[in-house]
Amino acid sequence: MAGALILIGQVADAVASPVVGFQSDKTPDCFIFRYGRRKTWHLLGVIMNTVSVPIVYNTPCFPGNCESSSTWARFAYYAFMIIIFQAGWAATQVSHVSLIVDLTQDTNERIALNAYRQAATIGANICLYSVMLGVIGFGSTDTFGQKDLEVITKVSYIVCGIGIIFSILFHVFIREPDNLAAKPRKVRPSVFTVETKRIVQQSRGSTTTMTLLAQNQPDTDSSGRPSICALPEPMDQDMERYLKSKAGQKRWTHWLKSLNFWKITAMYTMARMFVNLSQVYIPLYLQDTLQMPKNTIAIIPFATYVAGLVCSFAAKPLSARLGTRWVLLIGTAFGVASCVWMWIGNDSAAYKSWQVYGVSAFIGIGGTALLIASLSLTSDLIGSNTATGAFVFAAMSFFDKSINGLVIALLEHFNPKNLVPGEPVDYYKLILIFITGCSSLIILAGLLSILKTRYGLRAPKMGGRTNNVQAIH
Repeated sequence: MAGALILIGQVADAVASPVVGFQSDKTPDCFIFRYGRRKTWHLLGVIMNTVSVPIVYNTPCFPGNCESSSTWARFAYYAFMIIIFQAGWAATQVSHVSLIVDLTQDTNERIALNAYRQAATIGANICLYSVMLGVIGFGSTDTFGQKDLEVITKVSYIVCGIGIIFSILFHVFIREPDNLAAKPRKVRPSVFTVETKRIVQQSRGSTTTMTLLAQNQPDTDSSGRPSICALPEPMDQDMERYLKSKAGQKRWTHWLKSLNFWKITAMYTMARMFVNLSQVYIPLYLQDTLQMPKNTIAIIPFATYVAGLVCSFAAKPLSARLGTRWVLLIGTAFGVASCVWMWIGNDSAAYKSWQVYGVSAFIGIGGTALLIASLSLTSDLIGSNTATGAFVFAAMSFFDKSINGLVIALLEHFNPKNLVPGEPVDYYKLILIFITGCSSLIILAGLLSILKTRYGLRAPKMGGRTNNVQAIH
């Protein structure tokens, strides 16, 4: 029933993500004290996770004797708590990642924020496995089993305490920008002609898109009115406010009709599949396939996250020098290389002693690069359309959770049941080689399909600063 519980959690996350995204994109007028549309949903998610996580990783507590409860009663209990946890997780993640596109419209700054966010995620995972290793004991040689439930429960309490501290710091020190789309500024008709509005509605990218479109245009349109290229320098602010207003923003229905949206959604989903399957099946691979001591389920993932942390800090300069696509290509290369290394390692003594750490490092670098690059492409796709930014991330999360949950449920359904005790299980090895390898190749195919699509290109300097230009999509 473990696969069914995972599927229920993924479905709950998939359903909650677009709901949170749609509501988060609305104006903050309905929230108390105008706390902020993103931070309000983030706070709600933190509360739900704080309550549910210790309960999920604990023994079910029913009235009477808990141990005599039926299997279905425990299943319903855990399913309910997992739904609460996944809904809270969707609220925190969607609101948090949507805040990035609200904080800045500069492509390099968004890449940096995505990299720092991924670095913080990896740091949290390193903290988790450090706590796990400290509770288990570094020198432990036993295998991990049901008898270690108290260890998991204790770790969940510690991690929740740390999470509460950092959540408080986030809500105290991070200020959410004002929602400019909620307060559109009236624009003088003499400046924004019908022709100008038509160009704006067609592009709806960053402000310098209009400048680039107008470089070779006449100073007046067919009616003799000033065209977009004849706008004086002070009018750039009017154009920027118009693009950020409701009239200048893309509707959520536009994204569902955009081919580029679906391409990047597929790439992001495959990136999440690479990371999720690695996180789920590497501990099983270590315990049941390689039959290594139980402390390795903390040490080897620790090595994976350390490598990912290094990659997250290298992602920004690499992206600035080479571009986001090259970071994505590097991620696919490391992902495929980890699968090949795992295949040729053949569970030898040398592989178990040191090569498995190299494989884990490759997985960490590949997964981190894939996530950062796919999220950066998503931010570039959104551009200045921050009014529906949360919907874009939530819609991608919906397909990510739905497909990943279905895949994990199917893998657990076909998990061989009649196994000889003590015999290695190659099933988890095959999952890590072929499923994660195929996800990397699908990302590579998606990358090749968008090579000629412009995202986050540099525009000429205007008014003393450099802006971004978005392709029309």
